[in-house]
Amino acid sequence: MKHAKLLQCHLLTIIALILTSCVSTDSRTSALNARVETAQKDFENGLVNKAELLKALIETDLERGRLAYEKHRFMMARAPSAERLYNPPRHYKLRETVKKAKDAQQIREQEFLALCQLVDQVEEEWLARRRKVMHDRAIWGFPR
Repeated sequence: MKHAKLLQCHLLTIIALILTSCVSTDSRTSALNARVETAQKDFENGLVNKAELLKALIETDLERGRLAYEKHRFMMARAPSAERLYNPPRHYKLRETVKKAKDAQQIREQEFLALCQLVDQVEEEWLARRRKVMHDRAIWGFPR
């Protein structure tokens, strides 16, 4: 009887820890959200130009990809749908946004080239994370 009570207590403790970890917010994610909001407000108030706003958005996206990989690496390896959820290929949309800004003459040619290099970096890191996840799947025996 005491053994069953002890197991029940341990089970409740584990469930409480799991739920607490799921509910807690990541301070790094909050800081990234605050950075994006600040950049957008500054752009709306005319404190920064379109190129600086796009640079902040691209750098934030780069960091979000890194954080998602750190936080959800096992889930990404375990399920391809989780990989698409946590590590989507955002570089296509970013490249399109930068091109639209250039076509609308909101950014200069030099700024366009610098932003394209940042988008290339986002794509390279995305591909590197993708290769690592595929390697993890092979090592851990998950379906590819």
